[in-house]
Amino acid sequence: MSSKTLYLLLLAYKQNRFIARARNDMISRVMREFLNRPYEEYLGADIPTVFRITDGDIPHTFSLVLALLQLMTECVVSLSGDLPDSGQLADDAAPHAGSRSFDLVERQSSQEKN
Repeated sequence: MSSKTLYLLLLAYKQNRFIARARNDMISRVMREFLNRPYEEYLGADIPTVFRITDGDIPHTFSLVLALLQLMTECVVSLSGDLPDSGQLADDAAPHAGSRSFDLVERQSSQEKN
């Protein structure tokens, strides 16, 4: 396995672990707030709504956050793959610059002869 593959696997693991912990913390907070209410508030509580939030809305929200995080990661990886190394850029630029100046000198000398 290449180092890039290992890095991407580690990154995916860290992203998923981060999202799972944040999702579980949010669900725990919602349930804690619901369960720590005074008894009188339980009488008029909308229990199906609380369970819909904890079982559906929060996990869907964090799935969206994970998808956006992965999209941003892929954008960074694809952009960084297109950029040449700074050393490679300098090596590539030097021959082209020299050949252009050589072509310019050659054209000027051929025009002077004519």
